[in-house]
Amino acid sequence: MNQVYSTVPRFSMRLVKEKSIKYPVEAIGDAKQAEIALRAYLHQQDCEHLVVLMLDARNDMIGMSTVTTGGISGLSCAVRDIFKYAIVGRASGIILGHNHPSGDCTPSQEDLNFTSRVKEAGQLLGVPLIDHLIISSGAREGRYSLLEHHLI
Repeated sequence: MNQVYSTVPRFSMRLVKEKSIKYPVEAIGDAKQAEIALRAYLHQQDCEHLVVLMLDARNDMIGMSTVTTGGISGLSCAVRDIFKYAIVGRASGIILGHNHPSGDCTPSQEDLNFTSRVKEAGQLLGVPLIDHLIISSGAREGRYSLLEHHLI
């Protein structure tokens, strides 16, 4: 009797360091320090970028990654896309950041709903969402921290 074999792909996963950026803070202790790191990364972007800052247990940044980019009026992302970077990067916590090219850093209802889902997923996975910052640039440069506004 002939045995029938199936094949299954074998995968591996690793982070690849693309490049480094300099930012003038050592640890991310508050929204202002996270803003400095985000601005160093996003300062010349003309469309929305959603970035995850990956932190170790001392809130030192171990990496950052762009999760998705969008147009001038928004972006789309699944919660799982946030945590694949955090888990592979062995993060103890994350800070989300995205820019509003319009200059208005007020969160939309979609921003608030997404943040709530990320917070719940982070609690389940043991990688807590520490804050979600929205930054704007240009003449109306600003920052909105959902943690500072008690929305996390």
